[in-house]
Amino acid sequence: MGDFLSNLSNIPQYAADWWNGKRSINPVSWAWNALPQNVRDTYTSGARSLVDMSTPASVRDYTTSAQDTARSAMQGDGWGTATNALGTVNAALGAIPIAGMGVTLARKGAQDVGKAVGMGVREAPFPQLGMRYPEIAPPVQAIDKKSQKPYLAKQLSPEAQAFQKEREVVAKDVAAGNYTPYFKPEERFPADISQYDPRTDTTSVRPVKAATQEKWEGVYNTPEAKQRLNEAYDRGQLQADASGNWYHMGQLENEFVKEYGAEEGRKLFKERFADAMAATTGGADPTSNLLMAHYGNYLKAAGQSVPQNAYDMPFPIGGRYASTNMDQFNKMIVQGQGVTPSNPKRYNFSGNFLGDSSGATIDEQMMGLIKPGMASPTPGTYGHAEGVVRQLANERGVAPSYFQEVAWAGAKDAKTPGGYASKPMVQHVNEAIERTSRLTGIPPEEVVRRGLVRAEMPLYGIGAAAVPIGLGQFSGQTEPQDRLF
Repeated sequence: MGDFLSNLSNIPQYAADWWNGKRSINPVSWAWNALPQNVRDTYTSGARSLVDMSTPASVRDYTTSAQDTARSAMQGDGWGTATNALGTVNAALGAIPIAGMGVTLARKGAQDVGKAVGMGVREAPFPQLGMRYPEIAPPVQAIDKKSQKPYLAKQLSPEAQAFQKEREVVAKDVAAGNYTPYFKPEERFPADISQYDPRTDTTSVRPVKAATQEKWEGVYNTPEAKQRLNEAYDRGQLQADASGNWYHMGQLENEFVKEYGAEEGRKLFKERFADAMAATTGGADPTSNLLMAHYGNYLKAAGQSVPQNAYDMPFPIGGRYASTNMDQFNKMIVQGQGVTPSNPKRYNFSGNFLGDSSGATIDEQMMGLIKPGMASPTPGTYGHAEGVVRQLANERGVAPSYFQEVAWAGAKDAKTPGGYASKPMVQHVNEAIERTSRLTGIPPEEVVRRGLVRAEMPLYGIGAAAVPIGLGQFSGQTEPQDRLF
């Protein structure tokens, strides 16, 4: 172990020399040889032979992580050294299909590094799931209680069941606020909309004929609708520090820019966050929405196809309309159809995350305030529904997106037994980062970089997908048109 510690400070220079052609031995192979003998002995000869086949991308991961390790060691930061050493092992082995037990023992070697410098590394119950999602079990036959028709239901594999149990323990502690947020919610700010293409004003989504426009204006823009919206807004204002500026995601946008540069970074922030969230938001709470969006990004980055059935999706991906949402992701993101004004609700949802405050997302809850009993505007009339919200926002002197997010929270609070505690989207992201870090042992900054930004590893949270064994979603369920969370 002493030799391994003494080699930490040499890793960055060695990797740089190899990258510049000054050394012939792959630094990943060198890292392997630098590991303690007891760790190397846990791997099969076949797995060891694959180390030299590491791709340039994994070498770059390794180099970055090694530099972080050496920097922490030189600064006397025991915790940082330990966790970054863990990241170095992960990066060195990340492209290799090694059995979970081997990865666990490799991480144990990294924990020994931490102990050697006086600090321990957080124990991770599922280190192997930092590289892949939990194993998927075959579906089971079930009978729908209403229709009495048979269908294939999702069930959890033994690994997923164990993961679900541990995730619930972690989730309770995170929900109690016992962690340091990666992004400070109180410092949130909007993404820079000026750096994106000009957007379409969706209040123009109206019938062509003046008489028909007048008809729908009379349906949506009523005194009763305005009263309900204003009351919801006033109620939401009681927790405006959390309900207001809900869409502000400039902190995450900056992470993309830092990783990829201004132009490519914003392009990928739009695709992997704003548009991906819009594509997968049907019938999903914010956390489930985030997990589905990230799962789609993970598949796309890995060159894998999107499953058609909910029972073929790994835990914790799921929800009422998981199949439909992932189908939308496949069409809009993978196939490149985009999130367009032809679906004004999803278009505005994406735009709000990009920093466009002029549009209002009219989802199922907002539509219920405008016209009780309606889940979404009648096709071709979205502009009339959004127009009511814009009118009231103007009267209040706030942006349409702000009025919508605050009124949404107020309406949710009014109909939730015991009340609803709003939290901005960036807090949902923070909690997913922390859960993923605790469950896998990967440092939060790497969860952000390799997970949210580069889509190379899973992201975990807790939401609608926690289904018991033998239960699941219909494989062929459909989503009501334009339905959001």
